[in-house]
Amino acid sequence: MGPFDDRHGSWSALELACVLMRRLEPGARIIVTCQGDVMNDRTVPGVEYFPQQSLEGNPYCEGRHVPNRYGAGEHEVWADNDHIMWDLPDGWKRFTQRDDAALVWRCDWKYYGSYSPAAARGDSWDASAGMWGLPPGAVMPRPVYINKAAPNMDEYGWVIKYLAEWPEHEYITQDEVPIYCPQHDSLKHRDVIGTHGVHLNGVNRGWNAKGQQLLTELRRKYL
Repeated sequence: MGPFDDRHGSWSALELACVLMRRLEPGARIIVTCQGDVMNDRTVPGVEYFPQQSLEGNPYCEGRHVPNRYGAGEHEVWADNDHIMWDLPDGWKRFTQRDDAALVWRCDWKYYGSYSPAAARGDSWDASAGMWGLPPGAVMPRPVYINKAAPNMDEYGWVIKYLAEWPEHEYITQDEVPIYCPQHDSLKHRDVIGTHGVHLNGVNRGWNAKGQQLLTELRRKYL
């Protein structure tokens, strides 16, 4: 999901993510839910685009949950527009071969808002809603926003709490796909590129100048 605005590289990241995923999963249906109108000169062939759906008054992140599944009978993975992978981790591959496991991106950034996975998994079980996957038949309920001042944090926390309560998991690790955002106040010293991909957190908001530089290098390498 992501906007078509490219002032800070948001669309450039989205395009690269879609192109690479088409190479990695050629038989998959790739869907972009976008904030604002679809710009036809900024689309990737073979990718479907839908304006984000959200009930009036709910935050923009609600668009990831309306509708809550595009293919209830399929394996489905959600990822932010700045989540770029050039190879599929083993956990992703195992996830697509199982019908009982959720896909979880293990990440030590505790961005949970009013929710927490600790009750289900303990204090050391951290994950991020920047990417997650559900098996066929699983439907995540729409988030309940407790803290109206920080709905994005509540949405992320809701997703992770739901995943933590799922009985079976396959994992993508930080070594495989880390956050890359060395200049962010809360994410300093995250300057490692993963073995399978990278999450350029904050690029779309102009918070990640180093990430924009890395994005330029990745586009030069892979496009």
